[in-house]
Amino acid sequence: MKIAILSVGDYKHITLISKYTQLFEDNDISYNIICTDRYNSGINREKVLSYSIPTNINKLKKIYYFLKFHNWAKKIIGNNYDFIVVWNENTALLFFDLLLKKYKKKYCVNIRDVDFLNQRLLNIIRSKVIKNSRFSTYCSTAKLDFPKNYNYVLMRSINLDILKSVPKKENIREKNKPIRIVYIGKVRFNDANEEIIKSFGNDKRYELWFIGSGSEELKKFESRYNNLHLVGSYEPEETANYLANADVINSYFGTKVLGYERMSSIRFSYAPYIHIPVIVGVNTNMENEGNKYGFAYGYGNCSIDEEADNFYEWYSKIDFDKFVSGCEKYCLDAKKTDERFVKLVEEIIKENDEK
Repeated sequence: MKIAILSVGDYKHITLISKYTQLFEDNDISYNIICTDRYNSGINREKVLSYSIPTNINKLKKIYYFLKFHNWAKKIIGNNYDFIVVWNENTALLFFDLLLKKYKKKYCVNIRDVDFLNQRLLNIIRSKVIKNSRFSTYCSTAKLDFPKNYNYVLMRSINLDILKSVPKKENIREKNKPIRIVYIGKVRFNDANEEIIKSFGNDKRYELWFIGSGSEELKKFESRYNNLHLVGSYEPEETANYLANADVINSYFGTKVLGYERMSSIRFSYAPYIHIPVIVGVNTNMENEGNKYGFAYGYGNCSIDEEADNFYEWYSKIDFDKFVSGCEKYCLDAKKTDERFVKLVEEIIKENDEK
């Protein structure tokens, strides 16, 4: 059996595919990762086939390059694979012709974001692709009624491939040391980032870290906030080191992103696994989920000027033994929900073995 993992995303931004690759390797399944390379990193990894796309280009040029990527990837895939893992909703849209003509019911779609929901005409195509998949996954426990009445498979955003090498915290940060609030991943949603910076910036109780491509957009704040630290694009293998130095994960999206209230980020799941809190937006699915297990702080219940004091009080009152118990319960429940996803993948592998 041979499987393709197909994504319009850069290799650096699709680390959660390890959920699949680990299963493939455990079952001795051959696979390729077919994706983009937007940072001219000259990806030279076994099994990875990447197509270079420039950054900082206008919308028309971006469409042009993604159409070229589409044609390049289609030639590679052809009829050469038994199954395709379609990574994210935009990949499903770009490759709808290949999927519906040659791979109907021989692919799955992994839904990552929901900020496409107002694209009504394009969603006619997305809906058809999802309905004709073998199964499709969604990363949030919030209901996503698209396509209407479609039964998604919940696949939690816990990247064990990265987290297994990160030491779990044994306590909260010492009171005489600044609390390191870390955003790690592709840095987007700069309205929300600006709110966080204004709330915690120039406060000696905190260090603010934004780590990942896109952080350069925040350089205009560096001269005004002495506790702001920006790190650009990094290799996936470096994630564990950055997480090891975090005291709090920042997973705040703000309120201006379509579907923000139902989103669930990879960053959110990093926090309970390594026993640290996570900052999320109030009245969101992440707040509801985090409060259920006791590891989330809801940002947005007070004014920007009051957030630093309120968070410090919340953080200082953490009962660490109780906190760890909640984190472990979340991780155990997440492992249980993934069992359905694992079973479906194993069924596909078994069917191909029996051919």
